[in-house]
Amino acid sequence: MPTRLERATVEQLQKIMQEQPGSTYALEAPDVLRGWLRESTLQMDDDTRHLIETILSPTVTFTVGFPELGLAVANQEADRLLDTLRAKGGSFGHIEVKREDPTTLDAGSILAITLAAPAVVEVTRGLRDYIAAWGNSIVIKGSDGMVVARGTAAQNIDAAAVAAALTKSHSTTR
Repeated sequence: MPTRLERATVEQLQKIMQEQPGSTYALEAPDVLRGWLRESTLQMDDDTRHLIETILSPTVTFTVGFPELGLAVANQEADRLLDTLRAKGGSFGHIEVKREDPTTLDAGSILAITLAAPAVVEVTRGLRDYIAAWGNSIVIKGSDGMVVARGTAAQNIDAAAVAAALTKSHSTTR
């Protein structure tokens, strides 16, 4: 009789991978997930399969900053952008507000984002929605610090082009 794999089990493993990346469980998790995908007697719904495939996708790391705003306002806008992205829903990966300059005592004026490659387009659309709603200029930098996109108006952020630029040269495989 086939065994059923529940989404909650995969989410539990994903949480361990995110919160305890150096643990034995987290290090062995990709092999376990690949094994689950190959196992013919294991049943799972399409959402669970998609979640596993997303977890196994390459990751992309980038930052979003507000170069034209003062530090205090940039802190507020980083929080607002974080809320905007979270409101879009979905499992984007890890998004946090950070300090651009570690020597300052501010709450954080940039967003540091690490996520699976398939989610990049959706997050980039969230960035475009933020600009359309609030009108602030943003700069998107890849993990190497190179500017990938700069936008002062929503039409300046081409979600597909930004996603392609980020995934092409700034991804790492899990």
